[in-house]
Amino acid sequence: DFLSPQEADELITVGTPHMVPSTVFEKNQLTVTNYRTSETGWIRKDHNSQLSSVAALDTRMAIVTGLSLVSAEDLQIARYSGETQAKYEPHMDWGVSGLVQRQFDHVKDPGARIGTLLIFLSNVTQGGHTAFTKLGLHVKPYAGSALLWYNLLPGQNSSPARGDERLEHGGCPVKRGLKYIATKWIHERGNEAVFAQFRDSVEGVQIQKDWSSQHAASAAAVAVAASDVSVASFASFASCCFGCMGYVASEATCQRVSSSNWCCTRCSDKRFWRWEDKVG
Repeated sequence: DFLSPQEADELITVGTPHMVPSTVFEKNQLTVTNYRTSETGWIRKDHNSQLSSVAALDTRMAIVTGLSLVSAEDLQIARYSGETQAKYEPHMDWGVSGLVQRQFDHVKDPGARIGTLLIFLSNVTQGGHTAFTKLGLHVKPYAGSALLWYNLLPGQNSSPARGDERLEHGGCPVKRGLKYIATKWIHERGNEAVFAQFRDSVEGVQIQKDWSSQHAASAAAVAVAASDVSVASFASFASCCFGCMGYVASEATCQRVSSSNWCCTRCSDKRFWRWEDKVG
């Protein structure tokens, strides 16, 4: 798993006292809406002294995403309650259709959100899946697991990166229980090299993490030719062995540890990533 149970509980404990109704950025201001009905709190730098694992977590996030965190937002903790059927309707982290949001004030000129790392901190009794509406993918919350996706597509002929509309997603209503998640939004500044090699590229490239054994342990995401977001590439982070960071491509390259857990045969490390999905 991406987080241990102790780490997940620690994030919930530190983030909960700072929670307020969730907001969205609309008409140049933060607004409470009826389509995002969770509560959120931020684990800011002045709170980090309470967390023994923050430095290790930052390092882990940089390795897994392949991105610099120099302009990343603080870690956000969100709570979705079954009592209110809390949800977050489909949206895109990079902005709205045709318009990439680059105006943020957490640091100077951070650029757009290049990547999203969503970490499930709790199991949910019923509901609360993260649904990718255009990919036909529904991911069940499982405490300690995480999802990673890259929001931007490299621009053509030195033009700015554009948003990937295929990554529209939402948080399904929690029917019973509580859902806690942590989200890290990583921005363009500090990650210019990811796009630089494709300034003169043709249309049809996307960012992916290089999971080969010689590159997986370094913080280096790359842009690769691709015309589609496949479930395999989308879930490549979740199908990765923590021991050697090796990409698990198929059953042929892995050993089944249990009905829903996988481990890379190169190191037989049982500290595997776990993910569950339902299509439909």
